[in-house]
Amino acid sequence: MIETALPLSIPPSLAPFLISATVMLVTLVYGCIEDLKDRTMPAMMWYPALAIGSICLVYFVWETSKLGNIAHLFPIFFMMVLFIIVFYLFAYFNLFGLGDAKALIVITVCAPIFSFAPLLGYPPYGIAPYVFFPLSVLTNTVLITILVPLFIFTYNLCKRNIAPISTMFLGVPVPSKTLQDTYGIIMERFEMQDDIIQREFIGFPAALHHMITGEGRVYTKDLRENPKAYKKQLELYNQVDTIWISYALPYLIPITIGFIVTFICGDLIYAILERLF
Repeated sequence: MIETALPLSIPPSLAPFLISATVMLVTLVYGCIEDLKDRTMPAMMWYPALAIGSICLVYFVWETSKLGNIAHLFPIFFMMVLFIIVFYLFAYFNLFGLGDAKALIVITVCAPIFSFAPLLGYPPYGIAPYVFFPLSVLTNTVLITILVPLFIFTYNLCKRNIAPISTMFLGVPVPSKTLQDTYGIIMERFEMQDDIIQREFIGFPAALHHMITGEGRVYTKDLRENPKAYKKQLELYNQVDTIWISYALPYLIPITIGFIVTFICGDLIYAILERLF
């Protein structure tokens, strides 16, 4: 059965994670604000949370060892190392933004386990109360992120913006005159042939290749910051009315929402599956 109420007291060994989780939340909210401004986050913002989280982690291990429960932490340590490596590789292969990968790595250090039983109860990622927290943050973040393409697709249908189905889930058309003022990735190719502009949508395989290699993608931010380097593309863009770009919701926002939902409610996907099956 899923637990439905928070415990009245917090085990002493878990108390440090309330501190580090609070610091992590403040850091995430600050990062979202900075990310919304110009899609960049100061690298220094992670250091205070990482330092405090590391101290709390050491204290937690020390307290847990005194309780004789250190063996329960071995799966947690394994998952921590695995997650840090995976998030690093995601950033290395451009599957995540560097700032987003840093956020998930710092969460793994600052809040490796739940500080208390969430409203929906502990998911089965450890031995209660030593249950792995970052995995639930990741699954909740993915669930929240999935809702965004559905909203984008519905918006395009309402506005009668027609494009390949995959494009309608991931992007919107914007006026070419405002292209340099937006945030996103160009989803079309343009070429001049016989004084006529030929345009085609970039398919999913090509987009995935661009994502992994980091080559071939054109960011609207690059057009704004380096117009001389993209002079040819800008000349073509200015000759059409609208251009499709990918939506540019900073991924740190779903991560932050996922963090809050996990902290309070727990693992949504596990809770849904448990109720269904």
